[in-house]
Amino acid sequence: MRNLISCACVLAPVFAAVTLAGCRDDDDGGGGATPIDAGAEGDAALGCLEITGDVRADAVWTKLPSEADAGDTPDVCVRRDVTVQRGAVLTISPGVRVVFDPGTSLVVARAEGAALVAEGTESEPIVLEGSSAEPGTWDGVEINSRDPRNRVAFATIRGAGGGGEVVADDTLGGLAAALVLDAEPGAPATADVHHVTFEDSAGWGLVVEGISEARGLTDNRFVGNRLGAVVLSPHNVALMDASTTYEGNAFDGVAVTGTPNLEAATATTWKRLAEGAKYWVRAPVRVLSDLTIEAGAELVFAAGTGLEFPQNAANTRAQVVIVGTADAKVSFTGEQPVAGFWDGIEIQTGHVTNRVHHAIVAHAKSGIRVRRAGSFPAATLDVADSHLHDNEVCGVESTSAQNTLTVTNVTYERNGTDHCPPP
Repeated sequence: MRNLISCACVLAPVFAAVTLAGCRDDDDGGGGATPIDAGAEGDAALGCLEITGDVRADAVWTKLPSEADAGDTPDVCVRRDVTVQRGAVLTISPGVRVVFDPGTSLVVARAEGAALVAEGTESEPIVLEGSSAEPGTWDGVEINSRDPRNRVAFATIRGAGGGGEVVADDTLGGLAAALVLDAEPGAPATADVHHVTFEDSAGWGLVVEGISEARGLTDNRFVGNRLGAVVLSPHNVALMDASTTYEGNAFDGVAVTGTPNLEAATATTWKRLAEGAKYWVRAPVRVLSDLTIEAGAELVFAAGTGLEFPQNAANTRAQVVIVGTADAKVSFTGEQPVAGFWDGIEIQTGHVTNRVHHAIVAHAKSGIRVRRAGSFPAATLDVADSHLHDNEVCGVESTSAQNTLTVTNVTYERNGTDHCPPP
């Protein structure tokens, strides 16, 4: 049983599970601490550990002792918005079930040393859920710090996405989600996120903004999220793979939006996702480093978006490797099957190995456009074994006689013009 302990933050290292969640600084600024809620200090026989204050020093939320676990009793009950403050680490132990009152949230502050370690195990997953089964009952979890200890793993986040405290911004406005890794200019958030089930969010399951980074994005599961599964900035897309699964979300797959430029220190790969899942490009993406798109990957594009591979004077910008197979083509189509719906793929770089093989490109203004940019070096591209259809202006277009464009075994259907030569 949890002992009754008077609230004193100086005792945090010993009594972290009890004292810190129920302590706050005195309003007079004197640096002392006063108890906020006796439930935060209570005997386990009285029920769950009630959380009614911010976490201001290291704290651990643990399971109820077996003799006090009365059926459906949660281990922890969150009664108000809780923020993990500067210098504090909140640890949620394996197997802990945390129930959040309506409209509440768990936020890790954008402050040095603030961190969340919510790491269950395969046999003892952590559960974070609302007090009602209704999607959006509570707001969710927002991580703002870049502390390397931030981790959510072997856990379920259920019924969040209420859209109060936990809201991400992207190019299309605020996004409610069960888990948000927030970013401000020069201030990314960082966390490991793996083996997590995001279920029944009223918004998205996971949103990773801008230059924030969700390390280890593997083996996650998105089920029944009302706006869609996951939103990532281009910076994070290469972290996804086919180990993550999707079921019954408004959009099954990865929405790509936010920071428009993709520039990485090394070559990156957008991988084929799980069966039936797609990438949804919601904002234009400028690719500034080598990019490979794997065989079988499917990308759909919102109105006015596209992929651009720009050039520079040193001819050192992105190498383009889009190579499918006869049985697993790389697919680029419009969100709506209307000619000219999206801008297409524009390649300005002159890498001799630039290639688009075994691809489908449809519903763009020009499906593939090879363009020499101003006085920069000419562009190069090899297109082979691909199908271009329902593109408004051209299937394949070259804007300069100095470009090197090779087209082999390409089929066309219902384009404004199939192959547009330089003017």
